Amino acid sequence: MSKPAADIELRDIKNVEQLGSFIISTNRALKKSDALSIHIVGKAMDILLQSIQFGGSLPDGTVCFGRDRENKIWATTPKMLPHTATWWGANKTHKLMLDQGVSDHNSSNWAVPNPGMGRVLFELRDEGELKGTFAKSEFPDGITKIWLDKTCYGKTQGTIHDPNYAYVQSFEDDGADIPLDQGMFFNSLEVVHQGTQLSVRPIRRVNDLTADSRAIGAFLQRQQITPG
Repeated sequence: MSKPAADIELRDIKNVEQLGSFIISTNRALKKSDALSIHIVGKAMDILLQSIQFGGSLPDGTVCFGRDRENKIWATTPKMLPHTATWWGANKTHKLMLDQGVSDHNSSNWAVPNPGMGRVLFELRDEGELKGTFAKSEFPDGITKIWLDKTCYGKTQGTIHDPNYAYVQSFEDDGADIPLDQGMFFNSLEVVHQGTQLSVRPIRRVNDLTADSRAIGAFLQRQQITPG
C-alpha cells in the first residue's frame, strides 16, 4: 500500500520553517485518531525539543527554563504574577493565577518552584526571554524574593526548625547563601515566615505542546532554527 504524498513530504522536512508551513497547509485540526496527524505531532515535538533553548518562548507564551530526564520541558510564566501572596496562597498556584487574572495559560499543573528549580531560575535570569523579568521593577512592590515549595520543618545544617517558615529564592545580588539539607548551599536562598507577602513565579512541566496545531505551525515557522 502506497503512502500518502503528504506523508512522504513530511519525512523530508528538515527545519522548523518547513514543518510550520506543512502544518498550516494541512488546514485542519490534528486528531489523535489520524495516523498522519500522529506523524506530524511526533515530528513537531522532536523539532520543538531540539530547537527551543533555555529562555526561549513556547507556543503558549510561556518560557522554557529546563528539561527533565524524560526530555520534557519545564516552563515558567513570562513574568511575575502581578500581586504578592503568602506561602499558603502561593502553593494554591493555579487558583492564585486565576484570582489574579492570569488565565491565558490554561494548564492546571502550575506550582511554585522547589529549591532546585529556584536555583535554575536564578542562574538563568539573564537568558533569552527571561532577561529583565527578574529586574526589581518587575516584582510586585519591588519584593525580589519568590516563594519555594519547601518548608523548614525538620531541616538541619543550621536552618530554622519551624513548620511556619519556608524557603524563598532571593534575586538580590547580595542575597544570603544558606545550607539546605546535607550541607548543600543554594545561591541566595533564604527562610521567611509563611505569612509574609512575597512574589510568585509559577512553573510547570509541559506535557502537551499540541493543543492548537495551527498556532504551533505558525510558531515553528517563526523560529528560523534548524536542529543540529
